[in-house]
Amino acid sequence: MLISLPGTPTSFTFASALHYGEANGTSLYLSLFSPEPLLMDPAPAVVYIDGAGWESDLRVGLGNLWMSPLLASHGFIAVEIS
Repeated sequence: MLISLPGTPTSFTFASALHYGEANGTSLYLSLFSPEPLLMDPAPAVVYIDGAGWESDLRVGLGNLWMSPLLASHGFIAVEIS
């Protein structure tokens, strides 16, 4: 990835189903991918909004399979929101 940060880590942490709010009585959740260790403070971040939504408590779409882990492994905090 050409936009990688210098000294980019290859590992990251993952946290899923973090409650961040409500809309019309529906709880909203996010998934967080964070490089370990963080190289910058503040760190660059990308917010990924998957248009497919959730199905049976599982996020539907390809973001969770490759995009966010790829970004996190190249030094970016990646957040997927519902």
